[in-house]
Amino acid sequence: MLGWTFYVSVSNWLGTAANYSFAVLKWYELMMRLDRFWVDLGNNLKWLILGLVQTLSVAFFVAYLAEIGR
Repeated sequence: MLGWTFYVSVSNWLGTAANYSFAVLKWYELMMRLDRFWVDLGNNLKWLILGLVQTLSVAFFVAYLAEIGR
């Protein structure tokens, strides 16, 4: 499934009609030039870091409580 998604992402689609001609990395180049992409990437990284730190902190605390409660 991941391979198919990557294959479609490097295809030259226009609209909703399937066109599997190879477009190399045209869409990725376009995406990298957009300011909105970098803002979105930064926001996703912030959520990842904040969510990961909080989740791991709670998980370790609960595991600690479970261990000392034996």
